[in-house]
Amino acid sequence: ELNLVYKYSLILVIPIGLFIFAYSFLLIKLMFGNEYALGSDAMKILIIGVIFYTLAQVNQYVLAGLGKPNLSAKLMVIISLFNFVGNLILIPNYGIYGAALMTTLSYILGLILSLIYLRKLIKLKIEYKKWAKLFLLGCIFLLSIYLLNNILTFNELNKMIITLIIFRRKFFRMKEP
Repeated sequence: ELNLVYKYSLILVIPIGLFIFAYSFLLIKLMFGNEYALGSDAMKILIIGVIFYTLAQVNQYVLAGLGKPNLSAKLMVIISLFNFVGNLILIPNYGIYGAALMTTLSYILGLILSLIYLRKLIKLKIEYKKWAKLFLLGCIFLLSIYLLNNILTFNELNKMIITLIIFRRKFFRMKEP
């Protein structure tokens, strides 16, 4: 069932995405150096978009599996044009943040449009309440990370490692809400 794919995709992507969200500055600094760490706020915007992108990709694969690759391609053209025009508007005024925001909005648009197309092709009842519960759990998870980081007095890398150790069960044993 497609709702199971949505659920398990969100169970996987939300905690990992929000962990990256919480430690974006440190992760960029470790991987690319101090000069790129200022891009962490843009990365946070993109991480939110990636959660929506994951669900949109599931829908893209279902459309292709239903023998409708033309709809999938049409979707990609619409989303790309939306992103392109939005980037022309936002990047001159907001730079990297405008680009990140537009990409995230494009992913959200992709999810919405792919759901509309799928609902026309198959009987699809989206379990929005479960999605909302998973997002709420993700917000609680993120809040827990921030609270834990305020309590701990270690350097950022050690805080990240300790957070991973404490919440590792949440990554791999998150139960259905």
